[in-house]
Amino acid sequence: MNEPILERNLLGHKHSITSISFNPSSKISHRKQGTVSDQLASASLDGTLAIWTWNRCPNDCSVKNGFNPSATRCACKEVKSFRLEGHTGPIHHVSYSPSGQLLASCSSDETIRMWTPNVNGKSIILKGHNAPVRGVDFSKSESLMVSCSDDKTLKIWNLPLCAFQKSLLGHVNWVRTCRLSQDPNLCASGSDDGTVRLWDLEQGENLVTYTIERIDGSKSKPTYQPCVMAVEFHPSNYLLGATSTDGCIRLYDLRRDKVIQVLSSCGSLSPSMQTSARNKGHSHMSFTPDGNSLLMSSRHPTHSEVTHFALWDIRYQKIMYNIRHEEETKPYENTAIPAPITISHDGSQFSSGCTNGAVLIWRNPREVSPRQTKIHSSSSHVVKCTTSDDIHSDLFLDRTSPASCEDVIGEVIARHVQDSGEEDTSESLKFIQLNAESLSGTIAQIFGKLNLMMQTIELIERRVTCLEESVAKMQTVDDNRVK
Repeated sequence: MNEPILERNLLGHKHSITSISFNPSSKISHRKQGTVSDQLASASLDGTLAIWTWNRCPNDCSVKNGFNPSATRCACKEVKSFRLEGHTGPIHHVSYSPSGQLLASCSSDETIRMWTPNVNGKSIILKGHNAPVRGVDFSKSESLMVSCSDDKTLKIWNLPLCAFQKSLLGHVNWVRTCRLSQDPNLCASGSDDGTVRLWDLEQGENLVTYTIERIDGSKSKPTYQPCVMAVEFHPSNYLLGATSTDGCIRLYDLRRDKVIQVLSSCGSLSPSMQTSARNKGHSHMSFTPDGNSLLMSSRHPTHSEVTHFALWDIRYQKIMYNIRHEEETKPYENTAIPAPITISHDGSQFSSGCTNGAVLIWRNPREVSPRQTKIHSSSSHVVKCTTSDDIHSDLFLDRTSPASCEDVIGEVIARHVQDSGEEDTSESLKFIQLNAESLSGTIAQIFGKLNLMMQTIELIERRVTCLEESVAKMQTVDDNRVK
Protein backbone atom coordinates (compact mmCIF):
# COMPACT_ATOMS: atom_id res chain seq x y z
CA MET A 1 0.00 0.00 0.00
CA ASN A 2 1.26 3.50 -0.84
CA GLU A 3 2.04 6.00 1.87
CA PRO A 4 0.28 9.39 2.14
CA ILE A 5 1.42 12.11 -0.25
CA LEU A 6 2.11 15.59 1.05
CA GLU A 7 0.01 17.92 -1.12
CA ARG A 8 0.26 21.31 0.59
CA ASN A 9 2.26 23.15 3.20
CA LEU A 10 0.16 26.06 4.47
CA LEU A 11 2.15 28.81 6.16
CA GLY A 12 0.77 31.82 8.00
CA HIS A 13 0.57 31.13 11.72
CA LYS A 14 3.25 32.59 13.96
CA HIS A 15 3.14 29.80 16.53
CA SER A 16 2.35 26.10 16.96
CA ILE A 17 -0.86 24.57 15.59
CA THR A 18 -3.23 23.18 18.22
CA SER A 19 -6.35 22.14 16.28
CA ILE A 20 -7.62 21.63 12.72
CA SER A 21 -11.14 21.17 11.35
CA PHE A 22 -12.37 20.48 7.79
CA ASN A 23 -15.53 22.24 6.64
CA PRO A 24 -18.03 19.39 6.07
CA SER A 25 -19.89 21.32 3.37
CA SER A 26 -16.90 22.74 1.49
CA LYS A 27 -16.73 19.85 -0.96
CA ILE A 28 -20.20 20.49 -2.38
CA SER A 29 -20.65 24.18 -1.65
CA HIS A 30 -18.50 25.45 -4.51
CA ARG A 31 -17.74 23.88 -7.90
CA LYS A 32 -15.96 25.73 -10.67
CA GLN A 33 -14.92 24.30 -14.00
CA GLY A 34 -15.14 20.74 -12.74
CA THR A 35 -12.95 21.31 -9.69
CA VAL A 36 -13.88 20.59 -6.09
CA SER A 37 -13.36 23.16 -3.36
CA ASP A 38 -12.02 22.29 0.10
CA GLN A 39 -11.85 24.43 3.21
CA LEU A 40 -10.39 23.97 6.66
CA ALA A 41 -9.82 26.05 9.77
CA SER A 42 -6.69 25.96 11.91
CA ALA A 43 -6.09 27.24 15.43
CA SER A 44 -2.78 28.26 16.92
CA LEU A 45 -1.04 29.28 20.10
CA ASP A 46 -0.62 32.71 18.48
CA GLY A 47 -4.28 33.37 19.39
CA THR A 48 -5.60 33.45 15.82
CA LEU A 49 -7.70 31.29 13.51
CA ALA A 50 -6.94 30.84 9.82
CA ILE A 51 -9.41 29.76 7.13
CA TRP A 52 -7.84 28.05 4.12
CA THR A 53 -9.65 27.38 0.83
CA TRP A 54 -8.33 25.65 -2.30
CA ASN A 55 -9.50 23.72 -5.35
CA ARG A 56 -8.51 20.14 -5.97
CA CYS A 57 -6.62 19.63 -9.18
CA PRO A 58 -8.64 17.61 -11.76
CA ASN A 59 -5.35 16.24 -13.15
CA ASP A 60 -4.08 15.06 -9.74
CA CYS A 61 -0.76 16.80 -10.30
CA SER A 62 0.11 16.52 -6.61
CA VAL A 63 -0.38 12.76 -6.74
CA LYS A 64 1.86 12.46 -9.79
CA ASN A 65 4.60 14.82 -8.66
CA GLY A 66 4.24 15.04 -4.89
CA PHE A 67 4.75 18.29 -2.99
CA ASN A 68 7.22 20.45 -4.86
CA PRO A 69 7.09 24.21 -4.18
CA SER A 70 9.43 24.94 -7.08
CA ALA A 71 7.34 23.04 -9.65
CA THR A 72 5.35 24.78 -12.38
CA ARG A 73 2.39 26.59 -10.85
CA CYS A 74 -0.97 24.93 -11.34
CA ALA A 75 -4.37 26.42 -10.56
CA CYS A 76 -4.72 23.89 -7.76
CA LYS A 77 -1.66 25.40 -6.04
CA GLU A 78 -3.50 28.61 -5.32
CA VAL A 79 -4.77 28.81 -1.74
CA LYS A 80 -7.01 31.56 -0.45
CA SER A 81 -6.77 32.33 3.24
CA PHE A 82 -7.84 34.89 5.79
CA ARG A 83 -7.32 35.31 9.50
CA LEU A 84 -9.90 35.59 12.29
CA GLU A 85 -8.76 37.59 15.32
CA GLY A 86 -10.47 38.28 18.62
CA HIS A 87 -9.18 35.88 21.25
CA THR A 88 -6.68 37.34 23.71
CA GLY A 89 -4.95 34.04 24.50
CA PRO A 90 -3.81 30.81 22.84
CA ILE A 91 -6.59 28.94 21.02
CA HIS A 92 -6.88 25.27 22.00
CA HIS A 93 -9.62 23.94 19.73
CA VAL A 94 -11.64 24.81 16.64
CA SER A 95 -14.66 23.01 15.20
CA TYR A 96 -17.05 23.51 12.27
CA SER A 97 -20.76 22.94 12.74
CA PRO A 98 -22.27 20.04 10.71
CA SER A 99 -23.68 22.51 8.17
CA GLY A 100 -20.38 24.37 7.89
CA GLN A 101 -22.14 27.69 8.51
CA LEU A 102 -20.67 28.22 11.98
CA LEU A 103 -17.22 27.90 13.48
CA ALA A 104 -16.54 27.59 17.20
CA SER A 105 -13.22 28.22 18.94
CA CYS A 106 -12.08 28.19 22.55
CA SER A 107 -9.11 29.78 24.24
CA SER A 108 -7.05 30.32 27.35
CA ASP A 109 -8.86 33.65 27.68
CA GLU A 110 -11.72 31.56 29.18
CA THR A 111 -14.11 32.35 26.34
CA ILE A 112 -15.79 30.58 23.43
CA ARG A 113 -16.34 32.42 20.17
CA MET A 114 -18.93 31.61 17.50
CA TRP A 115 -17.76 32.77 14.06
CA THR A 116 -19.24 33.03 10.61
CA PRO A 117 -16.35 31.57 8.57
CA ASN A 118 -15.96 34.40 6.06
CA VAL A 119 -13.77 37.45 5.59
CA ASN A 120 -16.08 39.63 7.70
CA GLY A 121 -14.82 37.85 10.81
CA LYS A 122 -17.91 38.50 12.96
CA SER A 123 -18.15 36.54 16.19
CA ILE A 124 -20.29 36.10 19.31
CA ILE A 125 -18.57 35.64 22.67
CA LEU A 126 -19.83 33.02 25.13
CA LYS A 127 -18.64 33.30 28.73
CA GLY A 128 -19.21 30.78 31.50
CA HIS A 129 -15.97 28.99 32.31
CA ASN A 130 -13.52 30.41 34.85
CA ALA A 131 -10.40 28.71 33.43
CA PRO A 132 -8.92 28.03 29.97
CA VAL A 133 -11.42 26.30 27.68
CA ARG A 134 -9.97 23.19 26.01
CA GLY A 135 -12.64 21.84 23.66
CA VAL A 136 -15.94 22.56 21.89
CA ASP A 137 -18.26 20.44 19.76
CA PHE A 138 -21.62 20.83 18.00
CA SER A 139 -24.62 18.53 18.11
CA LYS A 140 -25.76 17.07 14.79
CA SER A 141 -28.88 19.26 14.80
CA GLU A 142 -26.82 22.35 15.76
CA SER A 143 -29.22 23.03 18.62
CA LEU A 144 -26.60 22.37 21.31
CA MET A 145 -22.89 22.87 21.85
CA VAL A 146 -20.69 21.37 24.55
CA SER A 147 -17.47 22.84 25.96
CA CYS A 148 -14.88 21.62 28.45
CA SER A 149 -12.37 23.49 30.57
CA ASP A 150 -9.57 23.43 33.10
CA ASP A 151 -12.21 24.38 35.68
CA LYS A 152 -13.06 20.61 35.68
CA THR A 153 -16.50 21.11 34.17
CA LEU A 154 -18.36 20.64 30.92
CA LYS A 155 -21.00 23.17 29.90
CA ILE A 156 -23.96 22.80 27.58
CA TRP A 157 -24.98 25.78 25.45
CA ASN A 158 -28.25 26.51 23.67
CA LEU A 159 -27.11 27.62 20.22
CA PRO A 160 -30.28 29.30 18.90
CA LEU A 161 -30.30 31.49 22.02
CA CYS A 162 -26.49 31.60 22.41
CA ALA A 163 -27.10 30.98 26.11
CA PHE A 164 -25.68 28.78 28.84
CA GLN A 165 -27.92 25.80 29.67
CA LYS A 166 -26.30 23.58 32.31
CA SER A 167 -22.99 22.31 33.75
CA LEU A 168 -21.80 18.70 33.96
CA LEU A 169 -19.83 17.97 37.14
CA GLY A 170 -17.79 14.89 38.00
CA HIS A 171 -14.20 15.22 36.77
CA VAL A 172 -11.60 16.03 39.42
CA ASN A 173 -8.95 17.49 37.09
CA TRP A 174 -8.69 19.44 33.86
CA VAL A 175 -11.12 18.30 31.16
CA ARG A 176 -9.13 18.29 27.93
CA THR A 177 -11.61 16.96 25.39
CA CYS A 178 -15.34 16.54 24.73
CA ARG A 179 -17.44 15.13 21.88
CA LEU A 180 -21.15 14.85 21.12
CA SER A 181 -22.44 11.67 19.49
CA GLN A 182 -25.07 11.33 16.80
CA ASP A 183 -27.44 10.63 19.67
CA PRO A 184 -28.28 14.21 20.71
CA ASN A 185 -28.33 13.31 24.41
CA LEU A 186 -24.97 11.51 24.64
CA CYS A 187 -21.65 13.23 25.30
CA ALA A 188 -18.13 11.91 26.01
CA SER A 189 -15.30 13.66 27.82
CA GLY A 190 -11.70 12.94 28.78
CA SER A 191 -9.67 14.41 31.61
CA ASP A 192 -6.29 14.62 33.29
CA ASP A 193 -7.86 12.59 36.11
CA GLY A 194 -7.37 9.54 33.85
CA THR A 195 -11.04 8.91 33.16
CA VAL A 196 -13.35 8.90 30.17
CA ARG A 197 -16.95 9.75 31.03
CA LEU A 198 -20.25 9.40 29.20
CA TRP A 199 -22.97 11.92 30.00
CA ASP A 200 -26.73 12.12 29.59
CA LEU A 201 -27.23 15.70 28.48
CA GLU A 202 -30.98 15.74 29.09
CA GLN A 203 -30.63 14.65 32.72
CA GLY A 204 -27.17 16.13 33.24
CA GLU A 205 -25.93 12.85 34.73
CA ASN A 206 -22.72 10.84 34.43
CA LEU A 207 -23.78 7.52 32.86
CA VAL A 208 -20.49 5.59 32.75
CA THR A 209 -16.92 6.24 33.88
CA TYR A 210 -13.98 4.40 32.27
CA THR A 211 -10.63 4.57 34.07
CA ILE A 212 -7.42 4.25 32.03
CA GLU A 213 -5.79 0.99 33.20
CA ARG A 214 -2.33 -0.44 32.75
CA ILE A 215 -1.83 -2.05 29.34
CA ASP A 216 0.35 -4.87 30.73
CA GLY A 217 -2.65 -6.41 32.48
CA SER A 218 -1.31 -5.73 35.95
CA LYS A 219 -3.87 -4.67 38.53
CA SER A 220 -1.33 -2.76 40.60
CA LYS A 221 -1.88 0.97 40.79
CA PRO A 222 0.29 2.83 38.25
CA THR A 223 2.86 5.26 39.60
CA TYR A 224 1.51 7.83 37.15
CA GLN A 225 -2.09 8.09 35.98
CA PRO A 226 -2.18 8.63 32.20
CA CYS A 227 -4.11 11.69 31.04
CA VAL A 228 -6.82 11.41 28.39
CA MET A 229 -5.91 13.68 25.46
CA ALA A 230 -8.78 13.12 23.02
CA VAL A 231 -12.03 11.19 22.59
CA GLU A 232 -13.86 10.41 19.36
CA PHE A 233 -17.10 8.57 18.56
CA HIS A 234 -17.03 5.86 15.89
CA PRO A 235 -19.37 6.55 12.92
CA SER A 236 -21.50 3.58 14.03
CA ASN A 237 -22.02 5.34 17.37
CA TYR A 238 -21.37 2.04 19.18
CA LEU A 239 -17.65 2.63 19.76
CA LEU A 240 -15.69 5.35 21.51
CA GLY A 241 -11.98 5.92 20.97
CA ALA A 242 -9.76 7.58 23.58
CA THR A 243 -6.09 8.56 23.38
CA SER A 244 -3.90 8.88 26.46
CA THR A 245 -0.37 9.83 27.43
CA ASP A 246 0.70 6.20 27.86
CA GLY A 247 0.95 6.07 24.06
CA CYS A 248 -2.22 4.07 23.46
CA ILE A 249 -5.64 4.40 21.89
CA ARG A 250 -8.40 2.45 23.61
CA LEU A 251 -11.62 1.50 21.86
CA TYR A 252 -14.65 1.09 24.14
CA ASP A 253 -17.76 -0.88 23.21
CA LEU A 254 -20.52 1.36 24.54
CA ARG A 255 -23.07 -1.46 24.44
CA ARG A 256 -21.05 -3.64 26.80
CA ASP A 257 -19.13 -0.95 28.70
CA LYS A 258 -15.69 -2.50 28.18
CA VAL A 259 -12.42 -2.02 26.30
CA ILE A 260 -12.23 -4.19 23.19
CA GLN A 261 -9.01 -2.93 21.60
CA VAL A 262 -5.81 -1.21 22.68
CA LEU A 263 -3.73 0.18 19.82
CA SER A 264 -0.26 1.69 19.94
CA SER A 265 2.33 2.70 17.36
CA CYS A 266 5.05 3.59 19.83
CA GLY A 267 4.70 1.03 22.59
CA SER A 268 4.12 1.89 26.24
CA LEU A 269 5.97 4.83 27.76
CA SER A 270 7.81 5.01 31.04
CA PRO A 271 6.38 7.29 33.77
CA SER A 272 9.00 9.97 33.04
CA MET A 273 8.24 9.80 29.30
CA GLN A 274 4.51 9.95 30.08
CA THR A 275 5.06 13.14 32.06
CA SER A 276 6.96 14.58 29.11
CA ALA A 277 4.19 13.42 26.77
CA ARG A 278 1.60 15.15 28.92
CA ASN A 279 3.60 18.39 28.81
CA LYS A 280 4.16 18.16 25.05
CA GLY A 281 0.79 16.64 24.12
CA HIS A 282 1.01 13.07 22.92
CA SER A 283 -1.54 11.62 20.53
CA HIS A 284 -4.71 12.41 18.61
CA MET A 285 -6.98 10.25 16.49
CA SER A 286 -9.63 10.42 13.79
CA PHE A 287 -11.89 7.70 12.37
CA THR A 288 -12.25 7.38 8.60
CA PRO A 289 -15.79 8.08 7.34
CA ASP A 290 -16.50 4.40 6.63
CA GLY A 291 -15.49 3.52 10.19
CA ASN A 292 -13.14 0.74 9.08
CA SER A 293 -9.89 2.55 9.84
CA LEU A 294 -8.39 4.82 12.44
CA LEU A 295 -5.73 7.45 11.84
CA MET A 296 -3.59 8.31 14.84
CA SER A 297 -0.81 10.84 15.34
CA SER A 298 1.77 11.08 18.07
CA ARG A 299 4.33 13.72 18.91
CA HIS A 300 7.67 12.39 20.13
CA PRO A 301 7.82 13.02 23.91
CA THR A 302 11.32 14.53 23.83
CA HIS A 303 11.65 15.68 20.18
CA SER A 304 8.52 17.71 19.43
CA GLU A 305 9.58 18.32 15.83
CA VAL A 306 9.04 14.61 15.06
CA THR A 307 5.51 13.35 14.41
CA HIS A 308 4.37 9.83 13.59
CA PHE A 309 1.21 8.93 11.66
CA ALA A 310 -0.27 5.45 11.69
CA LEU A 311 -3.38 4.16 9.92
CA TRP A 312 -5.00 1.13 11.57
CA ASP A 313 -7.47 -1.23 9.98
CA ILE A 314 -9.48 -1.79 13.17
CA ARG A 315 -11.48 -4.67 11.71
CA TYR A 316 -8.41 -6.88 11.40
CA GLN A 317 -6.10 -5.09 13.85
CA LYS A 318 -3.56 -4.38 11.09
CA ILE A 319 -1.42 -1.30 10.66
CA MET A 320 -1.68 -0.07 7.07
CA TYR A 321 1.14 2.44 7.19
CA ASN A 322 3.34 4.08 9.81
CA ILE A 323 5.32 7.13 8.69
CA ARG A 324 7.68 9.52 10.43
CA HIS A 325 7.54 13.22 9.61
CA GLU A 326 10.26 15.55 10.81
CA GLU A 327 9.81 19.30 10.51
CA GLU A 328 12.52 21.05 8.55
CA THR A 329 12.48 24.21 10.65
CA LYS A 330 13.09 24.35 14.36
CA PRO A 331 9.88 24.26 16.44
CA TYR A 332 8.99 26.83 19.04
CA GLU A 333 10.44 26.03 22.42
CA ASN A 334 8.43 25.08 25.54
CA THR A 335 5.15 24.58 23.71
CA ALA A 336 2.58 22.37 25.42
CA ILE A 337 0.60 21.24 22.38
CA PRO A 338 -0.92 18.05 20.99
CA ALA A 339 -0.29 16.51 17.60
CA PRO A 340 -3.52 17.64 15.88
CA ILE A 341 -4.84 15.55 13.02
CA THR A 342 -8.17 15.29 11.22
CA ILE A 343 -9.60 13.48 8.18
CA SER A 344 -11.73 15.16 5.53
CA HIS A 345 -15.36 14.09 5.42
CA ASP A 346 -14.91 12.12 2.20
CA GLY A 347 -11.78 10.41 3.54
CA SER A 348 -9.55 11.45 0.64
CA GLN A 349 -7.36 13.86 2.62
CA PHE A 350 -6.10 14.41 6.12
CA SER A 351 -4.42 17.38 7.73
CA SER A 352 -1.82 17.67 10.47
CA GLY A 353 -0.45 20.58 12.46
CA CYS A 354 3.20 21.37 13.13
CA THR A 355 5.01 23.02 16.02
CA ASN A 356 6.54 25.55 13.61
CA GLY A 357 3.10 26.94 12.69
CA ALA A 358 2.62 25.04 9.41
CA VAL A 359 -0.54 23.16 8.40
CA LEU A 360 0.09 20.12 6.20
CA ILE A 361 -2.45 18.62 3.79
CA TRP A 362 -1.91 14.97 2.88
CA ARG A 363 -3.55 12.82 0.22
CA ASN A 364 -4.77 9.70 1.98
CA PRO A 365 -3.97 6.63 -0.14
CA ARG A 366 -6.60 4.54 1.62
CA GLU A 367 -9.39 5.31 -0.85
CA VAL A 368 -9.55 1.82 -2.34
CA SER A 369 -11.56 -1.10 -1.09
CA PRO A 370 -10.02 -2.92 1.92
CA ARG A 371 -9.97 -6.12 -0.17
CA GLN A 372 -7.52 -4.49 -2.60
CA THR A 373 -5.04 -3.18 -0.05
CA LYS A 374 -1.88 -4.81 1.20
CA ILE A 375 -0.15 -4.32 4.51
CA HIS A 376 2.85 -2.02 4.35
CA SER A 377 5.90 -4.16 4.93
CA SER A 378 8.02 -1.49 6.60
CA SER A 379 7.14 0.20 9.89
CA SER A 380 9.18 2.73 11.79
CA HIS A 381 8.07 1.44 15.20
CA VAL A 382 7.27 -1.82 16.91
CA VAL A 383 3.50 -2.14 16.87
CA LYS A 384 1.58 -3.49 19.85
CA CYS A 385 -2.07 -4.46 19.64
CA THR A 386 -4.26 -6.25 22.14
CA THR A 387 -7.80 -7.25 21.31
CA SER A 388 -10.71 -8.73 23.23
CA ASP A 389 -11.62 -12.23 22.04
CA ASP A 390 -15.33 -11.42 21.87
CA ILE A 391 -15.03 -8.26 19.80
CA HIS A 392 -18.10 -7.39 17.72
CA SER A 393 -16.79 -7.59 14.15
CA ASP A 394 -20.07 -6.17 12.83
CA LEU A 395 -19.00 -2.75 14.11
CA PHE A 396 -16.31 -2.50 11.46
CA LEU A 397 -18.26 -3.54 8.36
CA ASP A 398 -18.74 -0.97 5.63
CA ARG A 399 -22.11 0.64 6.36
CA THR A 400 -22.60 1.97 2.84
CA SER A 401 -24.36 -1.24 1.72
CA PRO A 402 -25.85 -4.23 3.55
CA ALA A 403 -23.52 -7.20 3.79
CA SER A 404 -24.71 -10.78 3.64
CA CYS A 405 -23.20 -13.64 5.65
CA GLU A 406 -21.53 -14.96 2.47
CA ASP A 407 -19.93 -11.55 1.83
CA VAL A 408 -18.51 -11.41 5.35
CA ILE A 409 -17.12 -14.95 5.17
CA GLY A 410 -15.68 -14.23 1.71
CA GLU A 411 -13.94 -11.09 2.95
CA VAL A 412 -12.45 -12.92 5.95
CA ILE A 413 -11.23 -15.75 3.69
CA ALA A 414 -9.72 -13.33 1.16
CA ARG A 415 -7.96 -11.30 3.86
CA HIS A 416 -6.59 -14.38 5.63
CA VAL A 417 -5.25 -15.93 2.41
CA GLN A 418 -3.70 -12.58 1.43
CA ASP A 419 -1.98 -12.13 4.81
CA SER A 420 -0.73 -15.72 4.95
CA GLY A 421 0.87 -15.81 1.47
CA GLU A 422 0.99 -18.55 -1.15
CA GLU A 423 3.38 -20.77 0.84
CA ASP A 424 0.93 -21.06 3.74
CA THR A 425 -2.13 -21.77 1.60
CA SER A 426 -2.71 -25.25 3.08
CA GLU A 427 -2.58 -23.91 6.63
CA SER A 428 -4.88 -21.06 5.62
CA LEU A 429 -7.40 -23.52 4.21
CA LYS A 430 -7.30 -25.52 7.45
CA PHE A 431 -7.82 -22.33 9.43
CA ILE A 432 -10.72 -21.32 7.19
CA GLN A 433 -12.29 -24.78 7.42
CA LEU A 434 -12.14 -24.77 11.23
CA ASN A 435 -13.62 -21.29 11.42
CA ALA A 436 -16.31 -22.21 8.89
CA GLU A 437 -17.29 -25.24 10.97
CA SER A 438 -17.40 -23.10 14.10
CA LEU A 439 -19.49 -20.49 12.31
CA SER A 440 -21.86 -23.17 10.99
CA GLY A 441 -22.30 -24.52 14.51
CA THR A 442 -23.02 -21.05 15.84
CA ILE A 443 -25.58 -20.42 13.10
CA ALA A 444 -27.24 -23.77 13.85
CA GLN A 445 -27.51 -22.82 17.51
CA ILE A 446 -29.05 -19.46 16.58
CA PHE A 447 -31.65 -21.12 14.35
CA GLY A 448 -32.39 -23.62 17.11
CA LYS A 449 -33.04 -20.81 19.57
CA LEU A 450 -35.18 -18.98 17.03
CA ASN A 451 -37.24 -22.14 16.49
CA LEU A 452 -37.72 -22.49 20.24
CA MET A 453 -38.80 -18.86 20.44
CA MET A 454 -41.36 -19.39 17.66
CA GLN A 455 -42.79 -22.39 19.47
CA THR A 456 -43.02 -20.37 22.67
CA ILE A 457 -44.80 -17.56 20.84
CA GLU A 458 -47.31 -20.04 19.35
CA LEU A 459 -47.99 -21.46 22.80
CA ILE A 460 -48.55 -17.98 24.21
CA GLU A 461 -50.92 -17.16 21.37
CA ARG A 462 -52.92 -20.32 22.08
CA ARG A 463 -53.19 -19.46 25.75
CA VAL A 464 -54.28 -15.93 24.92
CA THR A 465 -56.97 -17.33 22.60
CA CYS A 466 -58.22 -19.67 25.33
CA LEU A 467 -58.25 -16.80 27.80
CA GLU A 468 -60.26 -14.62 25.41
CA GLU A 469 -62.78 -17.45 24.89
CA SER A 470 -63.10 -17.90 28.66
CA VAL A 471 -63.69 -14.17 29.15
CA ALA A 472 -66.34 -14.19 26.40
CA LYS A 473 -68.16 -17.13 28.03
CA MET A 474 -68.08 -15.46 31.44
CA GLN A 475 -69.45 -12.26 29.93
CA THR A 476 -72.29 -14.22 28.27
CA VAL A 477 -73.18 -15.90 31.61
CA ASP A 478 -73.23 -12.52 33.36
CA ASP A 479 -75.50 -11.07 30.66
CA ASN A 480 -77.93 -13.98 31.05
CA ARG A 481 -78.04 -13.48 34.83
CA VAL A 482 -78.83 -9.80 34.38
CA LYS A 483 -81.74 -10.64 32.07
